[in-house]
Amino acid sequence: MNQGLVNSDVGSTILAAPLTLRAIRRDSTYVNVQDKPAYTVAEVSALTGFSRRTITRMFEEEKGVLILERPEKMHKRGYRSIRIPRAVYERVVRRLLV
Repeated sequence: MNQGLVNSDVGSTILAAPLTLRAIRRDSTYVNVQDKPAYTVAEVSALTGFSRRTITRMFEEEKGVLILERPEKMHKRGYRSIRIPRAVYERVVRRLLV
């Protein structure tokens, strides 16, 4: 029996992907998610079905998420790289399923 994530804005249920699912990269290669110690925002987005922006909002304040930032300078824009450890991903998904 598949449990899903409930999108409270719409009231619909989104199926949560099992951890053995492969995430699809932009270059159409597959990555086994169990081999990775931390996921990117795009990989979590592919696993859950939520947009990258929603995933960023969900995880940026979570304890244990790795955020690397380079602030904006005079003629260069700032960059932010977010990595979501597997344990944090599992904790948030369990919390959302309850």
